[in-house]
Amino acid sequence: MASLWRNRSFNLLWTGQTINGVGSAVSTVAIPLVAVKQLHAAPFGVGVITAAEWLPALLIGLLVGVWVDRHHRRATMIWAGAGQAVSMAIVPAVAQWGRPTMPVLILAAGLCGLFGVFFRTAYSPYLRLVVPREDLARANAKLRSSRSVASICGPALGGALVQLAGAARAVTADAASFLVACLCISRIDIEEPPPARTSGDTSLWPAITDGVTYLLRARLLRAVSLSLAAINFLLTAAGAVEVYFLVRDVHLSAGSIGVILAVGSSGGLVGAFIAGSVTERFGFNAAAAGALCVTAPLGLLMACAGRGPAASLFAVGLFVLTFGLTISTVAFMTLRQLASSPAILGRVSATSDLLMSATIPLGALIGGALGSWLGARVALFAIIATLCLLALGLVLSRTLTGSHTTAEEPATANSG
Repeated sequence: MASLWRNRSFNLLWTGQTINGVGSAVSTVAIPLVAVKQLHAAPFGVGVITAAEWLPALLIGLLVGVWVDRHHRRATMIWAGAGQAVSMAIVPAVAQWGRPTMPVLILAAGLCGLFGVFFRTAYSPYLRLVVPREDLARANAKLRSSRSVASICGPALGGALVQLAGAARAVTADAASFLVACLCISRIDIEEPPPARTSGDTSLWPAITDGVTYLLRARLLRAVSLSLAAINFLLTAAGAVEVYFLVRDVHLSAGSIGVILAVGSSGGLVGAFIAGSVTERFGFNAAAAGALCVTAPLGLLMACAGRGPAASLFAVGLFVLTFGLTISTVAFMTLRQLASSPAILGRVSATSDLLMSATIPLGALIGGALGSWLGARVALFAIIATLCLLALGLVLSRTLTGSHTTAEEPATANSG
């Protein structure tokens, strides 16, 4: 742990991602509130906005993986982060001269998602460069703790900004946070090795298939990627109805919604603090499946929330669920980084991201459709119940057990 505190490059990366996380958490409250309160969108409309953000990864994710393995990761992260800042600035800019429309929200989400594909794909390989192997789990836990802090502060800040400046103008905080993250990354002075190249072959298809084949051949990587995709599908489906549920069924104000989400999300911070110890005690494999299996059932309390004091049930359920999800996610992400060769990690990350990106828009649309069809409360209960069954299945099937975390060298990886 001490070595991480002395690692200037990691601390710059960590600081930037913490600030950016808070800004993005503001948008998770502000943008749905623009859609629901100002534009009177149904849950399906909120789902379409979320789907638009993740659609670019589905369309170009594999190509971006090749790009990242052929270019400097830090430079890619800087210009991609700047693009995300401009994308989010569209919403408050339009609000300055009128009222945003659903097409504007969808456009902003889609452009942010487009640049986000480049940033996320470069992020994992760059973290592997910045942090020594023995500190990787702790680094992932610290980064996850930042996301938890963002989940706590961001919604509360978002609710306050919405009440002070309006939902659309509150998105300015997200745009500014992307710029701060870019500045922090630009200050990292660690020497990045030149991208690997072989024999002058620059064809895309062999490089793409190498990444896909590498992931499919490795049993542990395959299990991790499929598990993350399934979890993200269900979480996105739940997210598509959460704000609508709290507004229409629980009848909370924007400020109260921010507080409820902040309190509930603090479970992720607690989970991040102990994730390193849990993974060291039980191993990455057991922690990934076990933490989710133990905590997911209490997440059903979220769907039991009601008016008055009963609204606190949402916070309690979200607290326990994010606690387990954080431990599980830290274990999953570290497993993926350790089990991948650095030479092909960009393409492995892109392939895994593609799986998640294929399920996240689907989850948003299905979650929104279920909310419109069954009602937000029943839909939320059904989605979290499915997450419980998934966690139980991971434990009973022993999918993640019995696999080692030593990275295989790509047999035919064309580095480009």
